[in-house]
Amino acid sequence: MPSQPRIPPPVAWQLIQSNVLATFRIVSLNEADYLMLLEQLSTAGIVGGVTYDALILHAATKVAVDQIVTLNERHFQRIRPDLSDLITAP
Repeated sequence: MPSQPRIPPPVAWQLIQSNVLATFRIVSLNEADYLMLLEQLSTAGIVGGVTYDALILHAATKVAVDQIVTLNERHFQRIRPDLSDLITAP
């Protein structure tokens, strides 16, 4: 996260523990998930930073979430237009 002054690593870890780990569930992706996703992205011609959005989206769909909230609506919809009804901005 770009901020000035930089957040020291111990403070960043504390923020992650209290704001992320206490609230959200960690979803693991396995080898098959990565290979399938890489093939889909390659076929669709999707490259660059949006591939990280694809990883997030895949993890969300793997656990069948009810809603996907993102600041990158356009990227997520480009990756999975079939899920447009689940993708929303805050």
